[in-house]
Order: sequence, then structure tokens, then C-alpha cells
Amino acid sequence: MDNIRQQNTALKTQVHQLEAELKQLKVHFRREEMIERVRAEMLSMYQSGDLLKVAALMYQEMRSIGIETPVCGFFFVNEEAELIISYSTLVHPQKDGLSWNSSVLVEINSETVVGIHQFPIDTSWDEDLQRWRKGKVSSVTRSLKEDLIETQGMLEKHGFDKRWPYLGPEWPVMSVPFEYGWVSVRHNRLFPFEELKVIIKDLTEYLSMGYVRYLDFQRLEEQNRALEENLRRLKETQNRLIMQEKMASLGKMVAGIAHEINTPIGVVNSGADVLLRCIAKIEDVVAPQSLLPVEKPLSLLKDNIGAMSLAGERITTLVQSLRKFAHLDEAEFQQFNLHEGLDSTVALIQLDLHRNIDIVREYGQIPLIYGSPSQINQVFMSLLQRAISAFEDTGTITIRTWVSETQIHVEICDTGIGIAREKLDSIFDIGFSTGQSRVKMTMGLSTAYTIVQQHRGDILVTSKMGEGSRFTVMLPIEQSVK
Repeated sequence: MDNIRQQNTALKTQVHQLEAELKQLKVHFRREEMIERVRAEMLSMYQSGDLLKVAALMYQEMRSIGIETPVCGFFFVNEEAELIISYSTLVHPQKDGLSWNSSVLVEINSETVVGIHQFPIDTSWDEDLQRWRKGKVSSVTRSLKEDLIETQGMLEKHGFDKRWPYLGPEWPVMSVPFEYGWVSVRHNRLFPFEELKVIIKDLTEYLSMGYVRYLDFQRLEEQNRALEENLRRLKETQNRLIMQEKMASLGKMVAGIAHEINTPIGVVNSGADVLLRCIAKIEDVVAPQSLLPVEKPLSLLKDNIGAMSLAGERITTLVQSLRKFAHLDEAEFQQFNLHEGLDSTVALIQLDLHRNIDIVREYGQIPLIYGSPSQINQVFMSLLQRAISAFEDTGTITIRTWVSETQIHVEICDTGIGIAREKLDSIFDIGFSTGQSRVKMTMGLSTAYTIVQQHRGDILVTSKMGEGSRFTVMLPIEQSVK
């Protein structure tokens, strides 16, 4: 019987040993799986912001193996920039009946949120940085009073509406350093200290790799931003060159038109005047003595010659308007009158106006302005053409000018169909329009915006669907060309 008891005892001991070994194997495999998931998350990073996901997954994995931790802080030290980046990973506040109001609190899922902060490295971090540089693991047990003071700043940043429940000495804080910072875990002592330390150290190996990738992505993103800025400037330069080429072409065209038209139209106007005087003589001398009815033919001749004279005057006015619009034979940058530019631009768009579209001028007293008159006129042309295109049938375009302390304001309002709110932010971007089988670049407002920016001014736009749009060009009175 004694032998049997001894054998049973030995068997039970072996069973307990095997159970313990099996439990350790299960824990080992769970840790390996956990570490592999964190590794996979790190390898799947494709932008700097994905480091947040790696930290959040680490926090979730720790909780999944039984580490009761309501908050885990991931602190990354950037000594070159003298910054500490902090990801405060929390149990979702809604689980504790808390609401929050914070722009830095990112919801990962229904279980987890992360607060993102950047702190300058100052003397308040001396103790933490000293422990980190020494590679020292620490565990701090705070009193409720100390905890309330330390967490109050964080709670105010997150805007919680009630007191955070995980405070006091029953929730000590363990800090475990790694190559680029440290992980600070608040826990409830149920998980063995040494085991918790080993788990965090295992996980931070891939957190370190993730931080290296984060820095690489940051550099790439900064380079991309620089490239995008250079591309934007290149597009602006391209727009300016295209606009300048257009203005140069317009100038050459106007010069040719003025040269070719002035002489023949002068002959036409002079001939019309001579004919009218001749007809007046015929009416005075010949008509009373004539036996034939000449009143009606003479009247028709007068009407036709009058129409010819008006047409000649209109052509002369158009040529003069073109010359004023392009400011031929003048310096590119000079002092000029905005009202003259507006009037010459309106004269040029008369043919585009529908019969039922009125243009109202409400000019104020404004001083001369320094800049490129041909470029500013191009701005007015783009805005007026856009206003015309906003009408389906009838309407009114109102042009107002006034002066403030340092700026001249030119407002062009229309009573057209308006601009949708979602399109207002991109209205000055280069785009494309389609018409039948053609696709063409639309850059009139983009060019206008660039010109105004070069004159150190600005364009504001407001619009309401069905009620029309208002474009306000603001230009400084002082010399302002970049």
C-alpha cells in the first residue's frame, strides 16, 4: 500500500510538473504570437502616423494576456529636436462612463484611444531622462494626492467630464526603457513584476524598429512636402509665364490691329463726314430745284452714312480699349488708375454680354496704385468673364471700388447661380473642363489669384447657391509688386 501511495504521489507530482510546463508553453506561445503581431504591425507601416497603431496594438496585446493596465504611455526622445513625443494609450473612456473633448485624442477602436502630445525637453524631464540613459527600470507607487496632481494636466488636455477612476497606490507605474525612449505602464500588481518587465522589453524591440521607420517616414514626408511646395511654385511660375505670353501675344496683336485699322478707319470716318456735308449741301441747293423726289433717297443715305460713322467710332473705341487694356508702349510696372482698367475691360467684354445682363459701376474715390496694369486688367477680365458665365438669362453685375486705410478694394458681384460650398476651397486651383470631345485646361481664376498674390494682395470670395457670388480684390496702396 505504501508503494502504491508513493507511486500515486510521484505521478501527481509529475502531472503538476507537466501542467506547469504546459502552462509555461502556452504562455510562451501566446507571447510569441503577441510579439509576431506587433512585428507584423510594425512592418506594415507606410507613413509616420502608423507608429501610433504599433503602440496601440502593444497596449491591446498586453491587456489580452491578462495585464490589467488602464493606461500605457509610450515616450520617444528626439534629442536633436529637443522634443519628447508621447502616446498616452488609454482604455476607451466610454467604458468608464466618461466623455471627452480633445483634438489630440484619437479613437483606435471601441476598446482603445490614444492621446498624442509633444513636449519640449526641459528640467521637468531630468529624472525620467536620467533613468532612461542609465537603462534603469523603475516602479513608482504614488499616493492618491500625488496621482491627482500628476494626472490633472492630462485630464484637462483630454477634457474628461469626470474624475479618472484609475488613481492611487493600488495602481503603481512601471517605466521600462528602450533604445529611443521608455514605456510607462500603470497596472494593478496582479501580474508578476519581473514577468511584466520581460514582456515589455520583448515588445519594445519592435517598437524601436517602428520608431526608426517613423523617423525615416518623417524625412520622406518632409521631402514630399518640399517637393509639393516646389511643384506648386513651379505651377505658379508656369501660370505666370503662360499669362505673360498671352499678354505679350495680345500686345502684338493689338499693335498690329491698331496699325492696320487706324488708317482705313480714319478714311472711313473722314469720308462719312464729307458725305454728310455733301448731302446737307444737296438738301439746301439741289433738292428745292429738283423735279424728282430726292427727300427719301437723301434720308436713306444720311441714315446709312450715320450708321457707318457710328460703326467706325465703335471700332476706334475698341482699339483704344485694347491699347489701354494691354498698356502698350508703357512700362510694365507703373502707377495707374484702376477705374480706367475696369472701364477698358468692360468695353472689351461687351460682345459677351447677353442683352438682359446689366453692368452697374459704383466707383469710389481711390488713389493711383503701383503695379502692372496689364496684369491687373487680366484679373478683372477673368472675374468678369466668370460672372457672365454665372447667368442663365438675366442678371446684374455690380462693380464697386473703395479704399480702406492701406488697401484698395475692388468688388465684383453677380446675381447668377452661385458657387457650391464644396467648390469654393478649390475655385482658384488649376482644373480641366470638357466641351463636346475636347478637354481644355481652365486656369483663369488660378492666374488671377497668382497675379494678385504677386502684387501682395488677396482675393476673397463668398457665394450662395441661387443668389450669386462676390469676389473682392484687395490691393495695397503702397508699391507692392514682388
